[in-house]
Amino acid sequence: YDPKGVVTSDHADLAALVGLARELGGVLGRAEAETALRRSEERFRALVQESSDMVVVVDADGRAVDVMPSASSPSISLSVGTRVAEAAHPDDAPHVAGSLSRIAGRPGSTGSFTWRVAAADASWHHLETSATNLLHSGAVGGIVLHSRDVTERVRATSLVSGQAEVLGTISRRRPLVETVAALAHATSVQAPLTRLTVALTDASGAIGEVLGAPLPSDLVRHLAGSLTGRAPTVGRRDQRTVVLPDPTGSWTGPPLPAGVGGIWATPIERVDRSEPLGLVAVQLPDARRPDEPDWRMLETMADLAGIALETLASEARLVHQASHDGLTGLPNRVLFLDRVEVALARLIRTRLSVAVLFVDLDRFKTVNDSLGHDVGDQLLIVLAQRLEAVMRPSDTIARFGGDEFTILCTDITDQHEAEAIAARVRTVLAVPVVLGGHELYVTGSVGIAHTADPGQEAKQLVEEADAAMYRAKRSGGDVHRVYDIGVRERALRDIVTYEGLRRAIDHDELRLHYQTTVDLRSGRVVGLEALVRWQHPRLGLVGPDDFIPLAEETGLIVPLGTVVLKEACAQRRRWEASGFGPARLIMSVNLSARQFVDPGLADTIADALAVGGISPSGLAVEITETALMRDTDTTLATLRALKDLGVGLVIDDFGTGYSSLNYLKRFAADVVKLDKSFVEGLGRRHDDDAIAAGIINMSHALGMITVAEGVETATQVAVLRDLHCDVAQGYRFSYPVPADEVVLRTTSTIDLR
Repeated sequence: YDPKGVVTSDHADLAALVGLARELGGVLGRAEAETALRRSEERFRALVQESSDMVVVVDADGRAVDVMPSASSPSISLSVGTRVAEAAHPDDAPHVAGSLSRIAGRPGSTGSFTWRVAAADASWHHLETSATNLLHSGAVGGIVLHSRDVTERVRATSLVSGQAEVLGTISRRRPLVETVAALAHATSVQAPLTRLTVALTDASGAIGEVLGAPLPSDLVRHLAGSLTGRAPTVGRRDQRTVVLPDPTGSWTGPPLPAGVGGIWATPIERVDRSEPLGLVAVQLPDARRPDEPDWRMLETMADLAGIALETLASEARLVHQASHDGLTGLPNRVLFLDRVEVALARLIRTRLSVAVLFVDLDRFKTVNDSLGHDVGDQLLIVLAQRLEAVMRPSDTIARFGGDEFTILCTDITDQHEAEAIAARVRTVLAVPVVLGGHELYVTGSVGIAHTADPGQEAKQLVEEADAAMYRAKRSGGDVHRVYDIGVRERALRDIVTYEGLRRAIDHDELRLHYQTTVDLRSGRVVGLEALVRWQHPRLGLVGPDDFIPLAEETGLIVPLGTVVLKEACAQRRRWEASGFGPARLIMSVNLSARQFVDPGLADTIADALAVGGISPSGLAVEITETALMRDTDTTLATLRALKDLGVGLVIDDFGTGYSSLNYLKRFAADVVKLDKSFVEGLGRRHDDDAIAAGIINMSHALGMITVAEGVETATQVAVLRDLHCDVAQGYRFSYPVPADEVVLRTTSTIDLR
């Protein structure tokens, strides 16, 4: 045999063997290649299955032909033969189908989309999918989808977004029902098809208001009891959350409502966890235990509800502090004056009258000085409770300040009825009080002011009662006196007649004095308030308190106010022409309530600006808070006209018109003046500090400048600076002075120490 020889027919058998060997070698080669390919595919599939992505190959119709589940989310998968769009959430199906159709139409193209698919537990998961068209690749022959489960990321993002929405609702001071609606929306985004209930409880665990999705009251009570340990314990997490139905099967409470398959509940607590405020309950259509994102969502909603409740409680406390005495809990002078105004307004519809009793405690100062302020405070509390006990339900008793109380008696038939009430007050005050082993004897001097006139001013009525009280005091105390105009008042009214005031306006007898306002940061003078005086030919310089009430009563305040306005503008122009410093300062002029409702007010101010030759930005008009509240529709129209004119708007005596707090943001004022009644006690009375802080913070939140008026002491200045008040005005810096003295007071920086 010659191996190099040619096989001939003589070697046919050998040739057959050689052919067989070659064929066998080919078969063995293909088997080895197939084995290698299979091992490679297995390695690839193992790598894919260990990755965090689910890989799905779909055909041109979007139907799955190969599925490799994700290692990190094995519960999410698709069945071979299923259309991807049909497996998607109904809201996402059109988007998925459209995306796959566009990619299928462009060989080699790529694209991406997000969608939701149901997991094995029927919950919807968010997938982020990238697609590559390999339909024309012989090795693949389909569109390859790499899908990553981003549910936790989406839920975390939406939780942050929902939290921001709820916090925004809280910061805008919206009603609690709106905050609960925002909580419910945030919850439904996190856990679709759920409904949220917020139930409020008091310190004893009693159920109060229930907001959001309704729940039977017996179920709410049982949930609250379970959370606080007052009812049998059911399924919990960290002893803080109830899950229904109970996984242990021990639930014996009320049945769940129809359509509710499960409930998750957790307590609402104060930020410091010191006290339960209520509970948050999430109603589900099916029974399932919360996963970790669900726990976070539930606890976040409870925390946000707690923030909302504490914010509302803080605001309620601030409003209460602004209108009530911190020691006795009685209404303070602000609320009392508001009640008097309301009572006077009601006189239009009745034939009855009202009376104000002004009570001053006799010998209280002796108790305070000898036994100390703590005993004095306790005595005030006891006497306040006694006075409340003998008052009629319709009466209002207030602590007006120090050892002074005021009582508003409505629906009084005559003066004698008011005197009978005063006698009852004196009787109850005269009963000894035992405190700290001491038997204390205190009596009361009572002044009475009585009116049936609905046009009477509340402040004037209280001042008349105050004057009568001083008469009682001068009589030796423990008596009551009815207001009567004294000798000085009668003499002054004889002189200060309508004709006299008319002559003063016509004959240039009015004079303006100016008081500076000071920036509390720099000590610079930033403004001037024009204050009117009457240079009377017989009485000399008469203060505004002696003629402004008459001007208001007779209507002369309108022409008088026009004179003041024009002179203030003209004086500012004179300073400007002379190059003096005051020309750069804002000039403030007071407007009375009568002026403010004058239809021609805007034209009057425009004329004064034109005659004076000054810019509207150099003038600010001041109107009291009470006057702004008289007719809010007319008020808003007038304010718009003044804003269009370009002058500044100052709300004067802020805090004395308690009922108007809700309207402050509608008035679009530039400046709020803190009433001097609150400034007086700064640094000495905590309630005044709290009220001032609340008004300053509220004004700043609305973009307004705050001015404190009536500042007289260094302590008041220091407290106001600590509270970030912007500007101050008062005798601490300057008395009202004539125009020729103003320049000297405005060219130097004020020492704020």
